Amino acid sequence: MNHLIVLTENALTEHDVTRIVEWYDSDVRVHVLVPETSDQSAFDQVVDDVARVDMDELKRDLAGADEDDKGLAAKRALSDSLELLAAKGVTVTGALTPKDPIAATSTCVTSEDADELWVITEPHLVTDLLRRDWASKLRHQLTVPVLHVIGGTDEVIN
Repeated sequence: MNHLIVLTENALTEHDVTRIVEWYDSDVRVHVLVPETSDQSAFDQVVDDVARVDMDELKRDLAGADEDDKGLAAKRALSDSLELLAAKGVTVTGALTPKDPIAATSTCVTSEDADELWVITEPHLVTDLLRRDWASKLRHQLTVPVLHVIGGTDEVIN
């Protein structure tokens, strides 16, 4: 049985879960990690919102979100992801990570003897371009394959 760690900033979508199940033919154990809050700077968030033409998200980012709201959103993203995976028959566990998930993810991949790490995020113009994204940082620390996927799509970032 393969062991996959998934680091995601949002709840996994049906598309994401289907891709995982089809990739491994359901013979996979998945551990999902979700950061308690975003580690993106306000500038990076605004640039991403403008690039995606997401005016509702831009308004929320400019207004600033309450830390309690962010924590609840992370808990909800984790539970929704675990539910979707379990509904597909996948053996699944999960946890919240600190704001900067790099150290916690690296430790998890090593301690759980994972075969692979998938980082599933929204597109982030600044961090992806400058290779400051989670996947790029984790590739330098880990010996397992790290796949960076745009959530809800088939787009993979190299």
